[in-house]
Amino acid sequence: MTAKAALGPGRLEVVRTGEAAALGAALVAGVAGGVYGSVATALADASPFDRVTAPAGIRARYDAEYLDHWLPAVITRLRQTGGA
Repeated sequence: MTAKAALGPGRLEVVRTGEAAALGAALVAGVAGGVYGSVATALADASPFDRVTAPAGIRARYDAEYLDHWLPAVITRLRQTGGA
């Protein structure tokens, strides 16, 4: 989860359940079926969650790898194949 937080916006809220996908589907169905008035209300009824934040050093390393290695490689490949 720390790696996901480092790659994303910086903080994740992870529901404490072994079946997160099923819980998410049930909450969305509850909103669609009118059990909950909104997604926010459904989430308030969900299992407790943990906040996961990546340390700044890890986030900086992922950002550097992305900018210095991954992004240039993708741009080069797209240019070679005519995709850019």
